Amino acid sequence: MGSIPPEDFLKWRDVTVPVAADTPVWPGDPAPVITAIARHEDGDGVQLTEAFFGLHTGTHIDAPLHFIPGGADILNLNAQALTGPVWVIDATSVERISAEWLNEHLPKEADRLFLKTIPDHADRRAAITRPDPVGLDESAARVLVSQNVLLVGIDGLSIAVVDRLTAVHVLLLEKSIVIVEHLDLNGVDPGSYEMMALPMSIAGAEAAPARVLIRPLPLA
Repeated sequence: MGSIPPEDFLKWRDVTVPVAADTPVWPGDPAPVITAIARHEDGDGVQLTEAFFGLHTGTHIDAPLHFIPGGADILNLNAQALTGPVWVIDATSVERISAEWLNEHLPKEADRLFLKTIPDHADRRAAITRPDPVGLDESAARVLVSQNVLLVGIDGLSIAVVDRLTAVHVLLLEKSIVIVEHLDLNGVDPGSYEMMALPMSIAGAEAAPARVLIRPLPLA
């Protein structure tokens, strides 16, 4: 992670993609619509806003219910998975994350990881909306299951490569591995961090927007 001043180990960094009118969404998902229904400048004396968007908009967390009939909803995730150490791994040089690649790059002690697939200098919207974004294939998902990973996140719209979308999600969610999608890891160096990933509490929901914060962990 380079040389980090001691005071920066106390600073949280927000790696959340906000929900906005121009936030990219998965093809076919509703585009966000955010409308002011009362405004100070109109003399209403109060600011009120209504919003319409899918629960997979911006940085969000998938619950097992997303792909598993009868699976846990967003209120019943493993709370211990949502905070703790996380490894940020640079996956910007590959087109598909396989077991072979993951075995070479995943620290054995990692039980949470964020996969950085978009280089810092890239056109982020183009990278996020490309038809074949970087993600896990089934073999990589099996590696995470075998290592008893609690949580996996990615900066793309989906944790899985497009042609294995359902299979990868099912492998992870069947084992209650928390999936965090559409992170903003621009400028985040690979290494070890502390994280908090807290989804909105929406009863019965298969997913929810989340606020995700990280801060560097001191080197041992």
